[in-house]
Amino acid sequence: MGSTLPKTLTSDQIDDLIVAIDGYFFFNYNEYSFYQKNKLEEIKLFLNLRREVLSKYNELSKTSN
Repeated sequence: MGSTLPKTLTSDQIDDLIVAIDGYFFFNYNEYSFYQKNKLEEIKLFLNLRREVLSKYNELSKTSN
C-alpha cells in the first residue's frame, strides 16, 4: 500500500501530526473501544497511520544527520 502522506513534510509538521493522532486517540477511545468491532477497525487504521508518520519521521531524521 502506498503512502497517504505528502512526499515532503518538515520535522515540525510530522511532530504536529503525531500530537494530533495521539490526541484524537486519547480523547475518542477508551478501554471499551477495544471490544467494539467498528471502533477496533478505526483503532487499527489510526495505528497504521501513526506507524507511517513515525516511519516518515525516522526517514527525515536519518537524512538530516
